[in-house]
Amino acid sequence: MVTPNLLPQKPLPQLPAIVHTRDWNFAKAAVEHGVPVIYEQHYCDNTKKFEPRVVRNPLLQVVVTLSDIVRENMIQRGMPKEKIIKLHSGVNQMFLIRKPEEAEEWRQKLLVEERKHLVIYSGELCYLKGINMLIDVAKELTQIQFAIAGGTQLLVKNYQKLAQQKQVKNVTFLGYLPQNQLTSLLQAADILAHPHGSGKWKTARSTSPLKFFDYLASGNPIVATNNKQLDF
Repeated sequence: MVTPNLLPQKPLPQLPAIVHTRDWNFAKAAVEHGVPVIYEQHYCDNTKKFEPRVVRNPLLQVVVTLSDIVRENMIQRGMPKEKIIKLHSGVNQMFLIRKPEEAEEWRQKLLVEERKHLVIYSGELCYLKGINMLIDVAKELTQIQFAIAGGTQLLVKNYQKLAQQKQVKNVTFLGYLPQNQLTSLLQAADILAHPHGSGKWKTARSTSPLKFFDYLASGNPIVATNNKQLDF
């Protein structure tokens, strides 16, 4: 038989003063352990309701979302509307720093075959983010150079193969770039592309992508899919 006196005595870990999380299960656990919570959600979810005992607890202090559509979805699922605030994404202030020499180096590197105009996309590589559409646009605008930054090596290879199959020769895939390189790349663009998939992809109506604000910080023109969440 083991008694409590024989068990190892470990001090309880110190609880945080407050947590900010996008994980609802973590938010629930924090509330149940007496920790104040700021919860953040960026997407609609129709699979489950919020637990009344959690959302009504004063320890759930504020709920942050990026769009009115997500806000309404959360209210329908039981979140008290007075706890929800809508905020746009922030921006890394690194993108505000001008890097003209590095931007010119990107242009010298990317503008090949006597092309003089550069369109740049930065972000995820997937249909939802409009990459397939961007490749199709590049095929129609052969006099313009397109550069796409982001994605894993596997995704880059897959999209390179797709571009080859469609005989698109004016798209360069750069893969993942660290933030310090991305800053000058965005400043090198004549146009920054912000496409988004349509049809069954309903998240296009609720998303507020971080890259849009990075694009704005670059100071260059943006061509974007019509998205109410990007209206100001």
